[in-house]
Amino acid sequence: MDAIPEEIPGREELRLLQLLAENGSLEQASQRSRQSQETLSRRLNRLERRLGAPLVENHRNRQRLTRDGWSLLVAGTRLVSTLESLHLGGAAPGEGCCARSRLSTLRMATPETDCCDITDCLARHVPDIILSAEGTHPAGALDLFERYAVDAAYLWEGDGTPQCRRPSTSQLVLEEPQWVALPVGHRCADRSSVELAELAEDPWVVGVSEDSHAFFARTCRGRIAPRVGYVVERESEMRGLVSHGQGVALVSPLTVVSCTSGFVIRPLRDVPARRYVLITDPGAVGAQLSRTLTAALRSAYISAAERINSGFRCSRSFPVRNVEATAAGAGDAALLRSLALSSAQRARGQDVSLEVEDLHLLRVVGKCGSLNRAAPVLLITQPALTRRIGRLEERLGVRLLQRGPRGTVLTQAAQQLMDAVRDAETGFVSVLLGLRGEPVN
Repeated sequence: MDAIPEEIPGREELRLLQLLAENGSLEQASQRSRQSQETLSRRLNRLERRLGAPLVENHRNRQRLTRDGWSLLVAGTRLVSTLESLHLGGAAPGEGCCARSRLSTLRMATPETDCCDITDCLARHVPDIILSAEGTHPAGALDLFERYAVDAAYLWEGDGTPQCRRPSTSQLVLEEPQWVALPVGHRCADRSSVELAELAEDPWVVGVSEDSHAFFARTCRGRIAPRVGYVVERESEMRGLVSHGQGVALVSPLTVVSCTSGFVIRPLRDVPARRYVLITDPGAVGAQLSRTLTAALRSAYISAAERINSGFRCSRSFPVRNVEATAAGAGDAALLRSLALSSAQRARGQDVSLEVEDLHLLRVVGKCGSLNRAAPVLLITQPALTRRIGRLEERLGVRLLQRGPRGTVLTQAAQQLMDAVRDAETGFVSVLLGLRGEPVN
């Protein structure tokens, strides 16, 4: 593979794109980075001129990354994540590089009430991965996923759920039947199940999100003309209103009800189920890991049902059957290439051991066969190149170059390093060449 082009964006430039993707404006990115808007604007314009493509566009009084901007951010961050996963420090000269013996982190947006069960089941199914869960509503989960703040999103689909603009695959996890929360003493509270038509005159308590409104409308469409009594932001508000007899509400069969609750929950007959799906980026989460995550989510649902609503767990309407609760192999962790730098890394400004630009330097030296011939290609003097190589070897703790019969060659450690990052580097180079309109080999 050819060396990385000279126009290679560095980690700080990728960080600038990440800030714009997360904050939606140069003003907010400036506040987060503690750099002036003028400085960020100049850096962005310089990067766009070098690459020959617009990376940011204005949209509804905000700024968002273009398709080229997203492609560059994804490929670049994947390469940086791969470099961060390498462990070279402390190796003796001539020894190879190896992966750190550490757990990978999967950042996933999930429904707020399901975080604990999902975390426990994922730890059982995928012992090499730690789940960092972001509890939110469906639209929030999709927004986090599209901004590359998470690697996966577990959410329920509705008519109001927009199409995902990020490259993604969607896998059905389960279809949950709908139940209804009724005040204790309601005329239907003693029924084993309820028809939606029997609740046509009751006031309804509905969630404030667009997803909740759309799903509620789809449930009632062609069946009843509902009267919305209250619109609430939180489940606790719904529970209080129903307990006080102020209305009824659509709920999950896994809604917690105790002997002191002022409401009961009952199955609704002949209404559409709520579809829960797992959305992943195939470039970040491999197909095998995606299947394992789906199995873990189904297992989490079973565990929650057994704890919260055992009657529903044993019923014929229970949506999960025959889950294979087998732990994934250790290779699953290798399929995960997190696209989002952790907040802890951001907070402390953690440096990676190897910079993206260092790959370009090593490839040029290896291709030229000597520091003398590589220096003019890199637009640097030979002594300066020698010093830079020396500092890099000192930082990494390994020898990278050695004298061979035909000149200067990469050591075995350096070659292993280049092999370890080859796939991620190839993807990054392909994006850069595509931005410049050059053919991809």
